[in-house]
Amino acid sequence: MAKRKRRGKMNIVRRFGKQIVQAVGIAAGLFVATSPLQRGIKVAIGGDFQGGANAIAFDTAGLGFEGAKPDVGKIVQTAVTVGAGIGIMWLFKQLAKRV
Repeated sequence: MAKRKRRGKMNIVRRFGKQIVQAVGIAAGLFVATSPLQRGIKVAIGGDFQGGANAIAFDTAGLGFEGAKPDVGKIVQTAVTVGAGIGIMWLFKQLAKRV
């Protein structure tokens, strides 16, 4: 009978390198994907929750006041920004596979 090949453990430097690359990619992707929300979150943390909600609505959909129609340009810009953040996460995931 032939002897079975045993797979060894992954090198510790490579294993932690993969984890670091993935963590950096997730952090960068989340930062980019949530960038339209950052001003509103800062305002809400300051205690003005209504102002924070209004800032998020304006930054993501272009809604400046009650009854305003959404700005298609702002919505497209938000979609592209979120897509870029997801793309960055995917790119770093692919990079971590090759480390």
